Amino acid sequence: MERPGPQRVGLADPPATRLLARTGRPAGTPGAGTGGAGRARRPAPARRPETLLASGHTVHNRLLTDEPWALPRLYQDFHFGRGTGLDRLRPVFQRHGAELRGHYNRRGIERAHQGAGVPLPSDDHAALDAVDRILSDPHTVLHIPLRPGDLLWLDNTVVLHGRTAFTDPPAPSAHRCLARVWAD
Repeated sequence: MERPGPQRVGLADPPATRLLARTGRPAGTPGAGTGGAGRARRPAPARRPETLLASGHTVHNRLLTDEPWALPRLYQDFHFGRGTGLDRLRPVFQRHGAELRGHYNRRGIERAHQGAGVPLPSDDHAALDAVDRILSDPHTVLHIPLRPGDLLWLDNTVVLHGRTAFTDPPAPSAHRCLARVWAD
């Protein structure tokens, strides 16, 4: 199946992307604490995570402008998912008619390639690095601190999302609880 090449997409286009971006550190990444010989370790202070949101259109258009060499590779298949029934191949960006869609989870791609026994070549790493550079630009990503009782409703076909690292408070009753719901 021939895939059309990268083209600039506008905000008036249909929902652009089915992207998941995981940026920041894994959930529950512990703080550095102080330590040393003869001293007790103090827990890191509690830190609330921030939700990170980025427009899929913006990421695609920035790649087209800043790193156009990366887009052709991102329109080709990568391994996504791992485990029985979860293994699949798909590109980061693809077009369905006039719509641009995508899926991005750097860690998921790397783990899936490792699990499939298919190492990522240096060109693939470079293309994924280009996406990460754009997602690390503070002008591309919106940081939203969610507080107890907040609700975030977003469309995975339009928005890349992730969060920063966090440390739970020491008291178990104060630990963060996040519920996710997928609605098709």
